Amino acid sequence: MKKIALFLICFVSIHQIVLGQMNKITQDFSLQMMKNLIKEEGNILISPLSISASFAMLHPGAKGITKMKIDSIFHSQSLFDNFSSYLKELKTRGNSSFQLSNALIVQSGIKLDSAYEKKINTNLPVSTMNVDFSSPTSARDLINLWVKNQTKDRIKEIVTTEDLNQTIVLILNVLTFDGQWQNQFDPTLNQEGIFDAKGSNTKCTYMNAEFAAGFSENKDLIAVNLAYKNSDYSMLLVQSKEESLDKLLSENSKQIADLIDKKQFMKVDNIKIMMPRFEFEYQIMIDDYLRKQRLGDVFANQADYSGVVAEGLKIDKVIHKTMIKVIETGTQAAAATAISGVRSLKSKTITLDKPFLFFITSNTDNTILFSGCLKKTE
Repeated sequence: MKKIALFLICFVSIHQIVLGQMNKITQDFSLQMMKNLIKEEGNILISPLSISASFAMLHPGAKGITKMKIDSIFHSQSLFDNFSSYLKELKTRGNSSFQLSNALIVQSGIKLDSAYEKKINTNLPVSTMNVDFSSPTSARDLINLWVKNQTKDRIKEIVTTEDLNQTIVLILNVLTFDGQWQNQFDPTLNQEGIFDAKGSNTKCTYMNAEFAAGFSENKDLIAVNLAYKNSDYSMLLVQSKEESLDKLLSENSKQIADLIDKKQFMKVDNIKIMMPRFEFEYQIMIDDYLRKQRLGDVFANQADYSGVVAEGLKIDKVIHKTMIKVIETGTQAAAATAISGVRSLKSKTITLDKPFLFFITSNTDNTILFSGCLKKTE
């Protein structure tokens, strides 16, 4: 029996059409951020697409060096144009598994720059709302209700009243994923077991199944691609054979990137898979993370966002919240990002019983919707 120390979950679309650069943007940002976060305690779940989408909405209002700094964070030449092209192509897929929503919330009495407002409304599906941030409780309730509705009750709160202190502009992005396995797990085959959480074992319920799936193996890792029913997406699981998660990411990120790009071309084998049911939430302050990576110039007082509002704008916080649920029938996931602006066939056996990475990506363009790490099951 082969054991996997790490796996990635990717929801990906079936057609290999690379439109714009969102696949490269989310892939580079995701793998680098996972490398930096992997040594922290606990599970990890980020949505590179939601994070980059939020900054893409900010991008047209940034000027000069500030705009260049945003592009450099995401290894992009024009983040807004890439995101806009991606959304236009997404409309043509007609796939209901993945939903994305944007909102631009502005302090009552403050007007957005007319060129910025026109560019946002012309190129992006966005809800624009005016609120009174000086009444933080009502503003918080309105924002959280919008996020709760858009995520189908999966994320009930993205901001507190303290988060809205002095806010005049709030940029929101929300995305959800719902996928039913093409080959579902039979609950009668479930068994209780132990998940090897790096020296701190935790109890879990393992799901078991045998079916045909894309499979790849080399001296460093094992990978399997699980399809979703009537969907343009799949889940890619990648497990290390020997090394820790941080070493796997630091030394094999190119292999992982290649697997994400080429998963639909993996050889189909008959597999016996045992993987845990799991569900968890995650939250991270993206502004704190970027400052630690010495990429905090976009949050400095000198950063120029005069193209958003004439009053002068300083990005105060970037809140990112996610959830995922993986069970016998399929997967549910959601993410919300808020940018607060203030003034200034041979049977293979796979046992996922140790920490693993997961990525949810598009098979059409390999854009990463979610990436994370399961380190414990309770």
